[in-house]
Amino acid sequence: MSDIRAVAQEYRDAGAIEVNLIAPFIKDEREDKNVSKGSKNKRGSYNGRIIKIKNVMESLSGFVDRIVTFEPHSAATHTFASLNDIALAPLSLEEELIGQIKDKIWANPKKWVVVRPDAGRNLVATRIEKIYGIPGVHLEKLRDSNTRKSETDSLTEKEKKVLKDKNTILYDDEGGTLGTIKDIVMKKFIPAGVAGINIFLGHARLQTKWRKNLNEIVDAAKKNNIPINIYFSDSRRPLGNLKSALRESKFRKIIKIIPIKEKVKKVIKACIGGVNLSLVV
Repeated sequence: MSDIRAVAQEYRDAGAIEVNLIAPFIKDEREDKNVSKGSKNKRGSYNGRIIKIKNVMESLSGFVDRIVTFEPHSAATHTFASLNDIALAPLSLEEELIGQIKDKIWANPKKWVVVRPDAGRNLVATRIEKIYGIPGVHLEKLRDSNTRKSETDSLTEKEKKVLKDKNTILYDDEGGTLGTIKDIVMKKFIPAGVAGINIFLGHARLQTKWRKNLNEIVDAAKKNNIPINIYFSDSRRPLGNLKSALRESKFRKIIKIIPIKEKVKKVIKACIGGVNLSLVV
């Protein structure tokens, strides 16, 4: 963050009255899932990534007035920005990602359904439902605080019927290990008999085990003759070697990288025009 602070200070010294930081991705913004909640007689404590988020926002306080970022993974990002007097506008990449198949959806909305993998994607999923007039299935993620392993809850009979013979849209903010995606594809989508799988991931983190999970996801879909497409934005540099995977014929036609430079341009113009992005979800 030292480079950001240095540039922001240069702007301040030159007479800038407001400094806006356009950050397509903020590193380490995933909050810990096993933070001690404390007890009646003992306060809970922060650890790991929560502390990193806290330190990042404290380091930008006084230098940056507003941050515009895409698909923030953690409510802690908003909280610590606010505590440090930084306005934060969290924007979705839904328009750019879902836009890749919008013509197909409009052609036959009755054949599509959108799936929310966890509570954090509620706003985006419901907006997709309203825009395209398609039904939604809202899942909840269950995580073991000790092992950190997670899986989504079971489908109801009603949800299984909604998914049957439908083209699915699975939208999430980030692809890490792809474990959650594998769980949904192999334990929900395939048993429910979906017609197609379209996975949209705002950020390509791609950490430990992502390649193994990706192989299992694609192999399971092919084995069951279910077309599958996976879309990532280019908001960040993946930890895993995504370029290597794209060179393989197995993934070349399945994985698509969506550029967001036009989105960034729009945001910059909106900032210059004085648009209150804090009111945009």
